[in-house]
Order: sequence, then C-alpha cells, then structure tokens
Amino acid sequence: LMFLDSEKKLFAEIGALRTIYLKNRDVIFALKKEGKVDEANALLEKQFIPEAANYAAKMDELLRNQRDQVDALGQAIEENRQTSRNLLVTLGVLSVALAALFSWLLSRSVTVPLAQASDLAKRVAEGDLTATVPQHGKDEVGELMSSLALMQSNLARVVTNVRRGSESVSNASSEIAQGNTDLSARTEHQASALQQTAASMEELNS
Repeated sequence: LMFLDSEKKLFAEIGALRTIYLKNRDVIFALKKEGKVDEANALLEKQFIPEAANYAAKMDELLRNQRDQVDALGQAIEENRQTSRNLLVTLGVLSVALAALFSWLLSRSVTVPLAQASDLAKRVAEGDLTATVPQHGKDEVGELMSSLALMQSNLARVVTNVRRGSESVSNASSEIAQGNTDLSARTEHQASALQQTAASMEELNS
C-alpha cells in the first residue's frame, strides 16, 4: 500500500512508463510479424530501450523506497523493543524498591511499638508510673499497649492507696506518741504530788 504522496507519485510514473513500455513492445512485435525488421530495430533502439531503462530505474527507486521504509520500520520496532525492555527493567527495580519499602514500613510498624512497650515495662519496673502510653489501634500491638496502660494505671492507684495508708499510719503513730508523752508527763506530775503529800504526812506524824 502507498501511504506517502511521494510514493503515490512514483507509482503513477511507473504506471505511465509501463504503459509506454508495453505499447512499444507490442508495436515492435507487430513490425517484426509484418517483416519490417529495420523499423522494429529502429524503434527498439530509439524508444523501447530508453523507455525500458526508465521503467526499470523507476522500479528500482520504488524498491529502494520500500526497502528504506522497511528498514525504518525495523529500526522503530527495535527502538520500541529497547524502550519496552528498559521500561520492564525500571518497573522491576521500582517493584523491588516498593517491596523493600513496604517490608521496612511493616517491620517498623511492629518493632517500634514493641520497643516502646519494652521501654514502658522497664520504666514501670524501675518505679516510674508517669510515662505516657502511646495508642496503636486495635491490633495485637495495640492490645498490648492498652494492657500496659491499664497495668500502669492500676499500679499507680495501688501506690497512691499505699501512700495514703502509710500517711494515715504515720499520723496515728505521731498522735499515739504524743499521747504517750502527755500521759508520761501527767504520771510524773501525779507521782511528784504523791511524794509531796507523803512527805507532808510524815512531817505531821513527827
């Protein structure tokens, strides 16, 4: 099929030359049949051979044109193949990179909360009940963090109650000690008064 205007023009020229070529050929054959060999040879030399050469040259030009188009098409196919190969390699590299990134993010989403949970457990074990427990959704890690938060809250409540109980016991001990001191002072005072009374009675008896 002819797609370019130049090809269509060339094909039209070839058609015209072929018509002339066939016409001259038929005329030469007719002259030879009639025995007009000299006229046939003259027509052969002056018209048929030059026109046949032009016809063959145009056919060669058409073949070269077609061959150039085939070569260009082959080059385009090769370039498309190279482009497709490069695209596949690029997509492969991107796929590996995305897979590595996804694996890293997935690992981080697990290891980071576990490290936070371990740090929180250590701080609680060391007596620090003021650490903030981060939230991590409703998955297994989130349930673990929620359990640690609940444990921390309960321990803080227990420690608060123990401290309040200790303060109550300390206050009661202080009050008892003060009462003992007052009782001892009153006892000493009464003993001194009894001694004075006894001394006075001895003086009266003497």
